[in-house]
Amino acid sequence: NIRPNRIFTADAHIILYKLGTLKNEKVEEVINKIILIIKS
Repeated sequence: NIRPNRIFTADAHIILYKLGTLKNEKVEEVINKIILIIKS
């Protein structure tokens, strides 16, 4: 039983941790693109 929402939550946390050195604007842009990919 795979729960994509939990997997994505963990992945998002890792991604945000690794992108922590980028400016907030860039991080926000990346997050928005990830959301678009998931919704498509």
